[in-house]
Amino acid sequence: MGPVLVFGHRNPDNDSICSAVAYAHLKNRTDTGSVFIPARLGPVPRETAWVFERFGVELPIEIAHVRTRVRDVMTENPATIGIADTMLDAGRIMRECGVRGLPVLAADGTLAGLVNERILAERYLSETELLAFADVPVTVAQLAHSVQGKVLVGDPAAELSGDVHIGAYEPETTSAKVHPGDVVIVGNRVRTQPAVLEAGAACLIVAGGARPDDEVLRIAEAKGAAVVLTGHTVYAAVRLVGLAHAVGDFADRDPLVVSPEALLSEVAEDILGGTQRSAVVVDDARAPVGMLTRTDLARGAKRRV
Repeated sequence: MGPVLVFGHRNPDNDSICSAVAYAHLKNRTDTGSVFIPARLGPVPRETAWVFERFGVELPIEIAHVRTRVRDVMTENPATIGIADTMLDAGRIMRECGVRGLPVLAADGTLAGLVNERILAERYLSETELLAFADVPVTVAQLAHSVQGKVLVGDPAAELSGDVHIGAYEPETTSAKVHPGDVVIVGNRVRTQPAVLEAGAACLIVAGGARPDDEVLRIAEAKGAAVVLTGHTVYAAVRLVGLAHAVGDFADRDPLVVSPEALLSEVAEDILGGTQRSAVVVDDARAPVGMLTRTDLARGAKRRV
């Protein structure tokens, strides 16, 4: 729980300010379960300033009001994710931290956007359509990371912008569907692996953990293609490939942003009555310091005075 503010009346005089300091001191000595902080609801009179300076006592903090602020109910130190991390990383962090949204950080630590369950769900739903990277390319490294694989051959920084195929057919049938720049996911089909590379596949993902033959790697090198080895099944690899994109490619770049000092009553309607289910709380440097969700609003915590 937060500290307890001790203060007197508005437009405080000498008695009001001194009483707040004395009572806060007494409570801190007698009630060890809380921290009591003296405060004042207005400027310091000249005679009061002289008294505190004369006896070397620190003046109480000034507060403008005692209404509930965003900082009184927000979830502090929120889990975050980098703008270059993958959608798969976002899903894992959400699951591990038990949250529904993550502030996305730019390289300098400032807020770059928000990724949430809705955006992540849309990426999963995209599996019902033909997977392709034409609109938003990915790198070989991102693809390898998403399937928890290892790049055996090829440039990890190379961009992939073709379609994604599953090598479930005969080699001739699969290779006929492949166009230059495509990605092919296949198991230990030793005839299909070289066939799709010869057809122009830019990246071959070999599932099941069985390392492809040296001849397959030689063909990939000669063609300038990449080969990624993963221990996942073909089914799992296909699902994970859809989450290979960087968070920055799909994050909400204009989330609801509030100050920790904002009055809760002024921002609650935006969260409860609008399409935004949460707000990112940022400091003066636009670095995230908290999250304000509907759950936080339901708790209804107030300032302790």
